[in-house]
Amino acid sequence: MCGNRKFAMKYIARDDIVALTQDAAKISGIQYIMDADTDKDEVVKILCEQKPPRRKPSRQEAPKTKQKSPQDEAKTKLQNQED
Repeated sequence: MCGNRKFAMKYIARDDIVALTQDAAKISGIQYIMDADTDKDEVVKILCEQKPPRRKPSRQEAPKTKQKSPQDEAKTKLQNQED
C-alpha cells in the first residue's frame, strides 16, 4: 500500500500494485515493476537513489540548554521570594 492513495485493502486492485522482483512476479502473477506502465528511468532512479548517511550533531551543534531539575526550580523560587 506504500505510495498508494488507497488507504484500505478493499479499494486496492491487482492493477494498483507491482512486484519488486521477477521471482515475486512469477509466483504471484502480479506485473513486474520494470514491465509496468511507468517511466523505467524514473523507477531506476527511485530504486537506486542513494541517500546521504545520517549523522549525529557534534557537541558544538547540539543545543546548550540545560533542563532544570525540580530541586533547582524550587531553589530559584525561594531565591526570587527572598528578593
